[in-house]
Parts: sequence; structure tokens; C-alpha cells
Amino acid sequence: MPTSAAATATARSRLQPTRPSSHKARIPRNYMTKWQSTGSRTAARPLVRRPVTACVNCRVAKVKCDGHAQCARCIERRVDCSYTTTAHTQAMDIDNANVLANVSTTSATTYGSITVDGFDSLAGWTLDPDHDTDPDPDRDWAALDAFAFPDVSMPNNNDTTITTPDATAVASTSLPAQLFASSRCQCRENLAALAPTVANAMNDRRLDGVFKSTGDVLRGCRDVVECTACRISCTDLICTMSVFQHTDTCFKYIANADLDDAITMSFGGCEVPVNDPKLRAMLVMNLIQEATTVLDAISAKGQTLLRNLCSPGPLAQANIGYLDTVIHDFRTVLGLVADEVDKSGTRSAAPQRTSPAQAVTVTR
Repeated sequence: MPTSAAATATARSRLQPTRPSSHKARIPRNYMTKWQSTGSRTAARPLVRRPVTACVNCRVAKVKCDGHAQCARCIERRVDCSYTTTAHTQAMDIDNANVLANVSTTSATTYGSITVDGFDSLAGWTLDPDHDTDPDPDRDWAALDAFAFPDVSMPNNNDTTITTPDATAVASTSLPAQLFASSRCQCRENLAALAPTVANAMNDRRLDGVFKSTGDVLRGCRDVVECTACRISCTDLICTMSVFQHTDTCFKYIANADLDDAITMSFGGCEVPVNDPKLRAMLVMNLIQEATTVLDAISAKGQTLLRNLCSPGPLAQANIGYLDTVIHDFRTVLGLVADEVDKSGTRSAAPQRTSPAQAVTVTR
């Protein structure tokens, strides 16, 4: 029995693989190197989650959402449809890509032509502040590049004293009621409401009314540019400049008027008519200076928006270039108006000669 047991143990030891003895104990520690694999074939892949495409209400209810800005389920239930930041940003990227594709197709067929009629295409040019959760100022420039300028034409004016350069585009006097829309501030709606008052003042042809309407539009444009409650973009500046251009005919009328009518000034809530020609000329020059200040603010704001872009596209640069061209041309108009006012003031300040017949009448 002992012999058979020893034989069995020997047979088992022969069947088992022999392991080589480790020499680790005899190797100094400073010669030991830990080798690490760059990657394991059996390692689990990182979990990639699908982007959130459903609105908040559909996600809470765990139902399928169509992914539109206002989904059908929220419209049917008459509740506010809102998305998270990621979903809203992706939806805007898809919409902007579609807009850019349509613009590239249109520009390939109608190069150099403007087919937009008036301001009807500008009804949706403002951002939606209720869903505006991304503080990045570069996000709206894709929609900015897709902006189509309105079809504008020069007014038929028989006056040859002051001529507007051909590059200046005077916008149509018809503005929709919903040109500006913002739930945070009323500055844009107030500016849009001032455009019809300019047309009414020009129809009445009263110097006092034209002067007042022009000043109101200038202050409205300044409020839009300097507003801290609204998030302004280049599209806002272009639309603001379009309303500002309505004052072109007003400035020409003020410069060419005989200044026979009085200009009303407000002192402490009391309106005082100003009949002195020199004082009226000073008021007109003050109005021109105010218009120049507004143009400087619009130009500076546009350059700031362009500098904030990481890589401004060619269409964004074209929009800013168009804005600068219009501002430059309007400065030329203001310079011509200022020269005409200076000439009128010089003529009024010159001493009038009395004829001999008038001298005899006065002596008698």
C-alpha cells in the first residue's frame, strides 16, 4: 500500500504543470519595473448617453415628444413647453443649419438681389428671452448671418439742396405692429410705435411736429442700444438703424424749411415756443449732435459684437459692413444738413439793407 500511494503521488506530480521558481526575491528593488498596459481589451467602454430631445413635461410624464419648440402634447394640454439647455441648444443648431442651407440655395440663384418686402420678414428677429439660458454671446450669430435685408428704395424728393448718397437705403414707412417683441422690456415696441408718428408729422408739414418726432425716434434708438434688460444682437442693430433712417426726410425738411414756424421747447413741464432764428438754429444743431451720438453708439455696439465672435463668418462681417456703410452715409446727410443750417443762420444774421422808399416811409 505505501508503495502504491507513493506511485500515485508521483504520477499526479508528473501530470500537474510545473511552475518555474520566482527570482523576484534575488532581484534588487530598484531594478523592478511595473509594466502597465495602455488599454485592456476586456475593459468596459464609456457610457455614452443620447442627447435629451424631449421637453421637460414629456420627460416627467415619460412619453414620446416630437421635439418641436412647442410640442404637440404641450399645445394640446395648454401648458408651457420648455427644454433643458442641451436640448434647446441642439434644436437651435438644427434650425440655424436649415436656415443657412436655405440662404445658400437662394443666394446661388439670386446673387446680389434683395427679395424681402419691407419689414414683414423681421417679425421674428428677436430672441426668445424665456428660453434664452445660454450666456454665450456667440450663439445667435448663425441666425444673424441668415438675416435678409429689406427691399428698400429711395424716396422721390424734388429737393436738390441736399441729396442722400446712393448707398443709403431708406426703409419703407410701413412697419408691422409686432416688429419688436420682448417680454423683458418695452424699448423695442416703443421704438416701433414711433415710426408711424414720423410719417404723420411729415404729412402735416409742421416744423414743431417734425422736430418733436425726430427727437423721439433718436431717443428711442438710444434706449434700445443702451438697454441693459434686453440682449441685443446685430440683427437688432440693423432693425434699429432701419427705424432711424425714417428721420432722413425729417432732417432734410428741417434744414430746408424757412423756419417761420416756432419750435416748442419744454421748460419744467411748460412748453415755450421759440421764434428767434438763432435759437432755432441752435436747437437744430443740438438735434444733429444727438443723432451723431446715436450713430456712434450703434457703430460701437456692432464692432463689439463682431469682436466677441471667436471666428466671425463672412455673412456676419457683411452685416456689420452693411451697418457701417449706412451709418457713414447718414453721417454725410447730417453734415449736409448742418451746412445748410449754418447758411440759413448766416443769412438771418446778415444786416438787412433799407431801400430809400422804406426810409422815407419810416421818416414820415
